[in-house]
Amino acid sequence: MNKLITILSSNIFMLSSFFSVVACSETQKPVVQMTNSQCKNTIEKQEWINRTFKQAKGELGDPTTVETFSMNDAVITEFRGKLEMLFPQSTPEYSSIWIKEASWKEGDCILTLWFKKQGDKWNVVDTLYWHKDTEF
Repeated sequence: MNKLITILSSNIFMLSSFFSVVACSETQKPVVQMTNSQCKNTIEKQEWINRTFKQAKGELGDPTTVETFSMNDAVITEFRGKLEMLFPQSTPEYSSIWIKEASWKEGDCILTLWFKKQGDKWNVVDTLYWHKDTEF
């Protein structure tokens, strides 16, 4: 739990230097709301959880980067910290989960979506909006 608080605190601190941050939505889900004028299209794309990779590509175009990995083989850094909270590598049943990490760049802003393989679809399980100069 302390690791989680440290990760969230450092990410919120980094983001707050570039954006205004809103802690939760009406449904108590964490939401980051950016007010950087260079991120106009990304700002309008805040509700991604459970949307598919196909839907994301349809709205945002082809991603700038895509990486697919299993949680068993994932290198977890601060950037992927929330994935470790969702699917701890120490839990055997999560080791076979496949993740697709896709990012879209617009101006100085990047939207990263993490998709979990569910049947024949990839559904968003986590998101991160960040400034291109953020160091993780």
